[in-house]
Amino acid sequence: MLTFLLGRSHSGKTQRVLSQLAALPESGRPVYLLLPDQSTFEGERRCYRTLGARAFSKIQVTGFSRLASRLAARYYPQGRPAADARQKLLLMQLALEQAGPLLKVYASPASRSRLAPAMLQTVEQLQSAGMEVSGLEDFARTLPQGSLRSKLLDTAAVYAEYQGLLQRRFSDPLEDLPKAARLAAEHRLFEGGRFYLDGFDFLSQDKLLLLEQMLLQGEQVTVTLTLDPADPRRESLFALSDALYHQLRALARKLGVPVATPEVLPQPEGVRPPALEALERRLYAIPPVPYDQPAGELELVRAPNRQEEVQAAAARLRELARQGYRYREMAVVLGSESYRPLLQSALERYEVPYYLDDPVSPLQSPLFRLVQHCFALGWGSFSPLQAAALLKCGLTPFDESRVAELENYLYLWDLGEEGFFSPFTLSIYGLEGPRNPQQREEETARLARLEEMRKFLLDHLLPFRKLGECSAREMTQGLFDLLEGMQVRQVTQQYIQMLEQDTVQPAQSLAAAAQYRRMWETLGQLCTAIAEILEDRPVSFSRYWQLLELLAEQSGLETVPQALDCVNVGQSGKLHLEQVKVLLILGAEEGVFPQTPAGCPLFGEEEEELLAQRQLPIARDRLRRTQEGRFYAYQTLTGGEQRLWISVPEGDLQGSAIAPSPLLEELAALFPQCRREELARREPARLCQSKEAGFALLAAAQQPDVFTKTLEEYFSRSGEYAAMLEQVRQGRKNAARKLDRKLVEQLYGQRPFLSPSRVEDFYRCPFQFFCKQGLKLYPRRQVRYDPLSRGNLVHEILCKVLEQLRGREDLTPEKLQSLAEECVRLYLEQHLPKGSLDNARLRVQLRRAGEGVTTLLLELAKQIQHSRFFPAAFEYRIGEGGHSPALTVSTQAGNQVSLHGTVDRIDLYQDSDGTRYFRIVDYKTGAKQLKLSDVLQGLNLQMMIYLICLEQGRGGQGAGVLYQPAGQVSPKLGREASQAQWEREKKKSYRMNGLVLNQKSVVLAMDDTLSGESIPVKALAKGYLKDQGAMVPQWDLLFDDSGKAVEELFDKNSQENIIDAYQLQLVTGKVLDKIREMADRLFAGEIAPSPVETQSGKACQWCDYTTLCRAKDGPVRSYERKSNKQVLQELKGKKKP
Repeated sequence: MLTFLLGRSHSGKTQRVLSQLAALPESGRPVYLLLPDQSTFEGERRCYRTLGARAFSKIQVTGFSRLASRLAARYYPQGRPAADARQKLLLMQLALEQAGPLLKVYASPASRSRLAPAMLQTVEQLQSAGMEVSGLEDFARTLPQGSLRSKLLDTAAVYAEYQGLLQRRFSDPLEDLPKAARLAAEHRLFEGGRFYLDGFDFLSQDKLLLLEQMLLQGEQVTVTLTLDPADPRRESLFALSDALYHQLRALARKLGVPVATPEVLPQPEGVRPPALEALERRLYAIPPVPYDQPAGELELVRAPNRQEEVQAAAARLRELARQGYRYREMAVVLGSESYRPLLQSALERYEVPYYLDDPVSPLQSPLFRLVQHCFALGWGSFSPLQAAALLKCGLTPFDESRVAELENYLYLWDLGEEGFFSPFTLSIYGLEGPRNPQQREEETARLARLEEMRKFLLDHLLPFRKLGECSAREMTQGLFDLLEGMQVRQVTQQYIQMLEQDTVQPAQSLAAAAQYRRMWETLGQLCTAIAEILEDRPVSFSRYWQLLELLAEQSGLETVPQALDCVNVGQSGKLHLEQVKVLLILGAEEGVFPQTPAGCPLFGEEEEELLAQRQLPIARDRLRRTQEGRFYAYQTLTGGEQRLWISVPEGDLQGSAIAPSPLLEELAALFPQCRREELARREPARLCQSKEAGFALLAAAQQPDVFTKTLEEYFSRSGEYAAMLEQVRQGRKNAARKLDRKLVEQLYGQRPFLSPSRVEDFYRCPFQFFCKQGLKLYPRRQVRYDPLSRGNLVHEILCKVLEQLRGREDLTPEKLQSLAEECVRLYLEQHLPKGSLDNARLRVQLRRAGEGVTTLLLELAKQIQHSRFFPAAFEYRIGEGGHSPALTVSTQAGNQVSLHGTVDRIDLYQDSDGTRYFRIVDYKTGAKQLKLSDVLQGLNLQMMIYLICLEQGRGGQGAGVLYQPAGQVSPKLGREASQAQWEREKKKSYRMNGLVLNQKSVVLAMDDTLSGESIPVKALAKGYLKDQGAMVPQWDLLFDDSGKAVEELFDKNSQENIIDAYQLQLVTGKVLDKIREMADRLFAGEIAPSPVETQSGKACQWCDYTTLCRAKDGPVRSYERKSNKQVLQELKGKKKP
């Protein structure tokens, strides 16, 4: 007899089945409780708890597949081994490859490369539906010519090939159901038995074959269905169950089995809150009937973004736990996979124990990432960064700090294969190299450590690379030999032992240890499957990894709950909602919840619609899939017995809007008195449900208020958070941030040794100086040909070539170019790693650089010809071990700093009375202007500091400080410009700029033409007289009796750039004052962010540390920009000579 137990969700169908099982008399006849395969574990546990051990022992709780497998194993014990999921997937991949020549739609290898999982799923659906290869071919031929027909014929060809491969070596577990049906019929295995089917809404054809024998032989078959015949939603919401109900009744009538009047269970009253009972009754009802009573058990929440949504959900779980709910009575349904890492982080912050019922892909584990790097290094060129990434997986004998050293070194020099195969000898400090004995000692030790790692990698990876294309068995053996050689198993075992001994977080550590063990087990199983299926077939590195990745994507590392009392978390449709009192649904977005089940993976939506119309058994039309989606949403929404919380984000962090599910609007209309909340308006105190969460709120608060002050008071009493609280307070009071004297001396020394650039950094922003000079936080830069390295290249070439220009007037442009190119070659051989010049782009850049330097050299040669200043020193070092001692500056408070640096070029000139003058020349590949208003603010001090150093160290009179443009010249002229115009603009581009001593002999010694082409001093036309057709400068007019320039006879730019000796003395005095001020502020511990705004913008604009100080949008220091002439007049007015 066939009987039905019908009822809506939570009507007690399962409990009624268990009651009937408990009431059965002992008869010796078989009793089965059949459940969906994924529910058998929970079903067994509930059955045992309800019935007790004695009654439970007489009942078989199983699924159709497990029952069929048992029967097949009992009657065919010596049969072929059953193929598992991994073996079937590999066989399907081989079937796709072997059937390739027969295919049309999937003819190309690229179209078949990721097709195996979808093809296997489709073929298994066809098998379950009872459709053989011939039946699929016949069906395909009924379709008109086109891609869909070809796709079905391709599927049939692969189906046939797959079955042939499978049947040669294995039995197919999917054949167990038809086989079990035949065995049951032949041996009368179900005679007089009682069968209870619970939790099904669909039965495939192969399951129906086994059910037929139960109906024919059994005393009674009872089926529970989520269905109420009197409910008006029967043909919409409950369409799936209704279809199965009629299908089973028709089957019973066909077999001559009587069908009892179905028992319809009423919905129990008063068990759940009235609002949730109303939700179950009215969901998807037509027309909708609003519930006009209070519905506080239903919460609809809108969050600004997913991050705040999961934070609020975690806080709500913690809040409910405080109200008396057990964590195991709560569950969280995730709308999409993207919520997983966000929610994990939030739950850990709020100290909520959880179990994520979703296997982790092995590809995310360190071991599989390491194996991936091994295979990537096996084929093609050898990538050093890939080798470093292998070590970063953390499963080799080298710790994180040593691996970081290797990665930094590889990045610094951008080493390729050739560079990695050669011993590491390049400096760890880049082009500059070590600057002192301590750095040289550190470099020697680090290079030894780097070389050890390089040899370790090559010693193990090169033999593996030699495998080339070999058999699958040999590749598998080679892989595990490599892992053993690199001590991966040994290191993994050490991790496991360490985790098992952890007493701080024992549950999490034991779970992590189990995960490491499963990593190895899974890798061994997958590689064994590949070796068994492919055997001696040749396989390449890329092919082997492709197969391993394919298997890993379809596998999962199961996790174990960290505690008995924990929140269950999973995606919609995958989470078992049993005895859940509180249900939270996150991510109720449009198209996500409720989610329409995916169709057949091989076919598009329109194709499946057509196939469903033609009644292909595995195809479902849109209506059917929509009904399924609504039914699963109904089951999920009614899963919470006492509370339901549904949330949706309004947008993502990029500002894109997210549309809510229409279901939320329907629920809001159905329950006008439900709890609705906008998280943007939520009181922050509600999120403060754990210490870590509370402290995070305190740290993120921008403005202090009553709430943050309360948190501060609370955490000030906690020794655990006291130090961090002080940091938060200091972060809010940037102006008051100070270091004590002892710490200052530890960071900088008792007498800091600084370059002029660091002094400028302090005045740009003290915090920037602290990060650079104190913490040594520098962004990593590669040694490559970029603007920075171009500057270094230009400096070095100019130094070498100009040294050879002394006294030589025979250097033609061709000789200069040859000399420059030779300097470029020598520079690159010395400073760039082996193999770098193989890069075609780099060769072009260097050729252009050589041409640009040659042009610059020709201009410099012309400048030198018109100047009595001659280059006397290049790369002149100031400081310890240099050409002159460092400049030491003392303050009245007793603080001292020493300044060092390198001057690009020093030119000398001695006038007729024996006075020695020197000028400082600094090469700049970018734009640079010397503005005295910047100098007096502590900015652009470099040249003036060098001037002071040289006056004290070498003696003589400073004649000027000049910037020599050394960048690529590209005058901004239109297409109609003539060659003469281009040449004039080019000359202007090479003109030096800076300050020149206002002394006739000095100015004329620098440029006796006063044309303004080489130095920033140009006489106006009225300072010239015409003599025999030529314009001749009149020195007596241009300079007065004291030797100073007559301002009105020089252009405005010249008036800005000439400075007399007294004015120069005033400026250098101000520079020394700024250095003393900086020293006192430095030793006072000043590090507060205080960015300055210059003419080129705010200091934060180019700062690498804005994410640390959080002052980017705060106040800035500004100052009045004045001309050099104004500054000098003010200085002279303040201090009379």
